[in-house]
Amino acid sequence: MELLRLAAHGLSRADLIRLTGRSRATAQHRLDDDRDGSLDAGRRCGYRGQPNGLARHAATLEEHFRHHSPATAADAADAIFHLTKVRRGPTRAWQFLRNGGKMTRNA
Repeated sequence: MELLRLAAHGLSRADLIRLTGRSRATAQHRLDDDRDGSLDAGRRCGYRGQPNGLARHAATLEEHFRHHSPATAADAADAIFHLTKVRRGPTRAWQFLRNGGKMTRNA
């Protein structure tokens, strides 16, 4: 996108290649795609990434953590792995719990 922004300012192809560090072929492909509208089509495809691997286990995890609150994020990651066989690091496990509305231990 930087290449297209610089091209919009009227820089020569040699300057675009030098400033962006792209090869001559890559620069030409990007400029051609922009001219043909291919870049806009790629942005409109609606790709949203892959679904979360834990989404299908949400009910099981919610039920488990309702009765067994983890003391640490590492405990949560271990519990998630044992219940679902989906490995998550402590940070991701904690984020999953926070997004599910479970931020702290039950008192």
